[in-house]
Amino acid sequence: MKQKKNNPKTGVFRVLYGSKSKIFLLICVFLISVFGILLSNWLMTSQTAFAKTDLLQPAPTQPLGYYDYFGKLLSPQEASQLVANKGLNPNNPISYQRIGAVKITKELIAQGEDIFFNRKISDTFGLQGVFGLGQGTNIISDEIGAAIANLRGQSTTNLKITLQKDLTIGSRTFPKGTVIPTGFKVQKGQVVALGNAPNGDITCAVCHASLSKDGKILAGVPNGELAIPLFIALSPNTAAGFARLNFNPLDPQYKGNGKTIIDSKGNKVQLPDPEKFEKAFDDAVLDVPFGNFESSPDGIRDTTQIPSVFTFKDHPYLSDGQFAVGPFAGLSAINNAVHSSEINLLAAAQLSADTLGIDPEVYIGTFLQNAAVKSLRLPEGVIVKPSEWLRGVIAPNPTQAELEDQIPVPGTGTYPNLRPSLFTYNGLVFSPNTGKPGDIASGPFLFANNAMSAFQNSLVPPANQTSENWQALNSNSVKRGAKVFEKANCATCHIPPFYY
Repeated sequence: MKQKKNNPKTGVFRVLYGSKSKIFLLICVFLISVFGILLSNWLMTSQTAFAKTDLLQPAPTQPLGYYDYFGKLLSPQEASQLVANKGLNPNNPISYQRIGAVKITKELIAQGEDIFFNRKISDTFGLQGVFGLGQGTNIISDEIGAAIANLRGQSTTNLKITLQKDLTIGSRTFPKGTVIPTGFKVQKGQVVALGNAPNGDITCAVCHASLSKDGKILAGVPNGELAIPLFIALSPNTAAGFARLNFNPLDPQYKGNGKTIIDSKGNKVQLPDPEKFEKAFDDAVLDVPFGNFESSPDGIRDTTQIPSVFTFKDHPYLSDGQFAVGPFAGLSAINNAVHSSEINLLAAAQLSADTLGIDPEVYIGTFLQNAAVKSLRLPEGVIVKPSEWLRGVIAPNPTQAELEDQIPVPGTGTYPNLRPSLFTYNGLVFSPNTGKPGDIASGPFLFANNAMSAFQNSLVPPANQTSENWQALNSNSVKRGAKVFEKANCATCHIPPFYY
């Protein structure tokens, strides 16, 4: 039998033919890489607008008398024309409100400043009654009082306390005599730290204001030294905020003496042992660095550093550009998040099944079973559905408890079954309308959030007055650095005047 000869050409073509998809993919990758390099070079060389920008220009300032129209700054003439185009009377101030235009005035900025420094954050029911923030701070109130007294009327940018007794939090014990920097800023002659109230309430200023070396308030500067983890872990029911970290209350390691409840499907479920769960959560909270916090009830450990609030023309805000809708280019949405989804511990229960895989009744039960105020805890010896106990017995009027200062956004549904939106994660808006003369945040829909936005947009970063900076300015080192920055096309990504 005649043996066939191998045809090398046929073998090569066969290999090439069999690998044609891989070769095609490699060619595509090569072409995309070349295109990416060409595009990068074009961006770095052809954006003359950046080259013409004064790299040493001062930060822009918010003009008074202008209008914010969902992030677009309008002159009075432009706003008037817009109102007229909508078929409304431009001579009637209500017309501007009807289209969502917010007039930026000295009065609005002053109101925003007042809310920022003096209006408490969060509902009393959740943060104080259930979580127990004030009770926790009260544990070291003697140490705080002694430290402030030792200042003898002088200011400090970081109040240091000395423990008068052993302090155990979670599995850690801080012995008597331990010195702890709290990060609290205390003004000259004051007996309460900036952003704090004697009853344990806090304001925006506790995180977003600092003091200069001579004791002047620096609004907008982040308090990067604030011992947030310490004050949160001190609270008797810190684990009520379990959704901020990667904690599942039904994890077998937390089994023990937890109460039994009825979940959404009618099943009996045992909640975690309150002591085990609290201890583990306290340990996790204490691992968070000072000046950082966990804000999102998403079950993910995504520690966030306290940001500055020098916000004018600095949008889109946050690292991923979320909250980019609504008044002031999304800034009002961020302010709302702080007072709503970030600090309202209970509202996340409505979406916990979808976002955390945790039944809402388990969420509410875990939230309540170790409440700081004992009368708010789940009843002894009775198996209940936690939502019915919450809204039928201990807090039948949600506007006086979990919805204090908050209202559902129009179109999101009826609480507690609200749908999230691009403006708010939990369907709620911080919009107090108490009608009380002394309530500085009370007003029309979104008034408080917009007032704080106008105030934050009025802030500019304080001048760098260090000796090193003065030397750099006098020696023209700053100007030389700006030329290097410009020549290297750094402004393509780090755009003046903020360079973020």
